[in-house]
Amino acid sequence: MCDICITVYPSYHRFILISLLVAAVLCCSFASLHAQARVAVNEIMYAPISPEPEWIELYNADTNLPQNLTGWSLQISSKSVGLPPASIAASGYLVLTKDSNALRQQRPGNYLIVQLALPSLRNSGDTIILFDSSHTVVDSVPYQPSWGATNGRSLERRDAEAPGTNPANWGTCIATSGATPGARNSLGMVADLPALAIVMNEVMFAPVKPESEWIEILNTTRDTIDMGGWQVVVGQGSPKTISFGTPPVPPDSLMILTASDSALASVRGISRSRIISVPIGALNNSGSQIALRDLRGNTIDTMWYAGSWIAKDGVSIERIDPARPGYEPTNWNACEDTSGSTILRPNTERILPRDLALVNISATDSPLTLTIFNAGTDTVRGIPIVLIRDALDTILSIFDSVVAPRDSIIVSIASLPTCFGLLNCVAFVADSLDMRHANDTLRFVLAEDIPADSLVINEIMFDPQAGNCEWLEVYNPSSRWVGMLGSHFTGGQKYTGYSSPLPQTIIPPFDYGLIASHDTLVLATYPTLQSRKKLILDFNRISLELTNDSCSVLLYNDDLTTIDSVRYYSSWHTTPQTDRTGISLERVAWNHASNDPRNWKSSSDPAGATPLAPNSAAHFVDTGASAVFSASFSPNPFSPDGDGFEDESVLTILTGDDISYAMRVRLYDGVGRVVRMLADVATFFRESTLTFDGRNDHGQTLPPGLYTVLVELSSQSPIRLLTKVIAVAIAGKRR
Repeated sequence: MCDICITVYPSYHRFILISLLVAAVLCCSFASLHAQARVAVNEIMYAPISPEPEWIELYNADTNLPQNLTGWSLQISSKSVGLPPASIAASGYLVLTKDSNALRQQRPGNYLIVQLALPSLRNSGDTIILFDSSHTVVDSVPYQPSWGATNGRSLERRDAEAPGTNPANWGTCIATSGATPGARNSLGMVADLPALAIVMNEVMFAPVKPESEWIEILNTTRDTIDMGGWQVVVGQGSPKTISFGTPPVPPDSLMILTASDSALASVRGISRSRIISVPIGALNNSGSQIALRDLRGNTIDTMWYAGSWIAKDGVSIERIDPARPGYEPTNWNACEDTSGSTILRPNTERILPRDLALVNISATDSPLTLTIFNAGTDTVRGIPIVLIRDALDTILSIFDSVVAPRDSIIVSIASLPTCFGLLNCVAFVADSLDMRHANDTLRFVLAEDIPADSLVINEIMFDPQAGNCEWLEVYNPSSRWVGMLGSHFTGGQKYTGYSSPLPQTIIPPFDYGLIASHDTLVLATYPTLQSRKKLILDFNRISLELTNDSCSVLLYNDDLTTIDSVRYYSSWHTTPQTDRTGISLERVAWNHASNDPRNWKSSSDPAGATPLAPNSAAHFVDTGASAVFSASFSPNPFSPDGDGFEDESVLTILTGDDISYAMRVRLYDGVGRVVRMLADVATFFRESTLTFDGRNDHGQTLPPGLYTVLVELSSQSPIRLLTKVIAVAIAGKRR
């Protein structure tokens, strides 16, 4: 376009102004008519295999306007031939040959072919000149056999807008067909490559000698890309150029850039064909920036790393998502492979289609909240979560939530079966379609202090016989499970004897635990305890420092709050025997004062003690023997199959007195786990009914089988605890 600038407009210059404006219009029109055409000789088949004819492909690099070739001509050596009237579409191709039928048979496809008396193309080299209608040279290519192409493979241009006279701008076609007439060149049109077409996928910046530094690259496209002429820039250093003729990068494939290709091939045992040699220089171990530029100097990928990203030398850093920028620190992580890297293998940290990660847990007793992150590329719906609380229980919850890629949700597991103490727990995403399990699991601790009324010192063996050891029995009178991990025991005359954290033992509701100095001695003395060995807390030491008279024992939480304590005396023994060796002190009532001498008696059991079993002394102050107490289910069995017939069973509880009770009703499965809390300290007077729908505390239908129900009625006036154990059967679907 012609630009004319006039700053002064006197009236007597109007004629000159008009003349200049007319000249400007004519100038601009002339320039427009004679603008340089952007048509290039793009591909040359000068050495075909018969019967394929020789041919030349033209490419219109203009992305907006077609190009009319009327009046154009082509000169090969000294021979010239005019082009028939034809037009090339914007970004389109046109193939010139002397036998269009033969070419179409050998290379079928929907592309434009123009037949003309094409002069022969010499295999020893020739010059091709393209003229427009004004006989202006549009393009010129003085090809030589050293540029590439032979035995049925074409000579392809790398960049249609770079000079055709530059040998570096040409190379042998790498397509499996040997040529790409009427289509994009296999060497790639540089201008068409998007950012992140080639990405840095893994970097070893701190190798262990003799391994050399290297950069792994990934071709994210569906095209083979020739990186000849590309540049790698490390930090503020000068660009390092990749030589032409290096192996091309196939679609969705990995290659290695390194300055020491032979050394790396030897150390890693990888093929030289997978390595591109480029003098990248030193990669700073403390951190640096790396850029990858194409033949035109366009930045295709860039990344920045810090030395702190790895814990030791010999560990690579891996890109997580090739579609995200490499300069984002969150898109990189240290390799987790045991070898330190995944050279020419899929990254351990790579993004996957389906990848749910459990990233956070708010560990309160109930509800429990979990944060789940969708690290994959697929939208996920329906997330199963498994929670394992020590050996206590396994809970499965399925959340019908939709989580989009790179998004997260918070889910809650409510109404957990309650427990006291400290429990080591595991939660994990149990998605069978998940493709990475390393981020599925989190371990955490549930902790709640053991209240003073939830664990009592129940029996003391302070003077054992030879071959036995000192031990202390505790009783759990609550409806909760009690985890002993995190609680402590102290014994001695002034609480200064043996003191230690207790090992993990989970005591079920209304059951016992045994704190023993040595479990093998306890089991040798009471062999019937072998089946209940898991309830023995073994200290594996000679003594618990339980003296034979005036000794204190203390159970306390991690925060030093007391669970229970007793200062016992040998005078509390009630047996008439003179030798009390091997006879324990038993608690009479768990809900009476621990330090009341009247609440302790000598064991009257023939074995001299009742470890992990009800005491021989009365266990409760008032068993309510005179009270009428009945409990029964109807119908029993029943079938909760949703058919409208006997889908529920009703528990009826009756007493024959006028006492107000607090009622607890628990349902246990075949292995002794509480699966349903039917009532928890509900006020009860004379009669009550509870409906059981055959489901557990999570609303899931229980499997058919026989279940045990513990009914517990307690009152304060008089102090009384009534218990009854009954059974209820869940039947399968009736036919």
